[in-house]
Amino acid sequence: MDNSFTPDLVGAAVSTVTQLAFSYVPGLNVKYAGLKKNIQNLVTAGIVLATTIAIYLAVLYKLFTLEGPLSIGDAIRVFFMTLVAKVTVGAVAPEMEEVKMAGLQRDEVEKVKLIQKMKLRGMKL
Repeated sequence: MDNSFTPDLVGAAVSTVTQLAFSYVPGLNVKYAGLKKNIQNLVTAGIVLATTIAIYLAVLYKLFTLEGPLSIGDAIRVFFMTLVAKVTVGAVAPEMEEVKMAGLQRDEVEKVKLIQKMKLRGMKL
């Protein structure tokens, strides 16, 4: 039986752990839920990109042993597999009550800002 870790598996594990932290770690979960959606997306992309780069460097410096070098195409595959794992865990993880409230507050603030912009531009509601 082969007990080696593949870059895809490591990326998926890191993504799963970070998404679970954003969902369940007290304080971090509410802070993350209170961020604007585009900021949340940037945080996700940054974590996934940093994970991919770390895995690429780990293979390059032989912290992981593979049959051959990790190509850029392989790194892109790791990026997307890591992203899929993070999004999937985020979609299926139940949302805690305080996280829901932080998200609702964020949405309400965004709605008020949008209404203010519309009024400044002379648009009717």
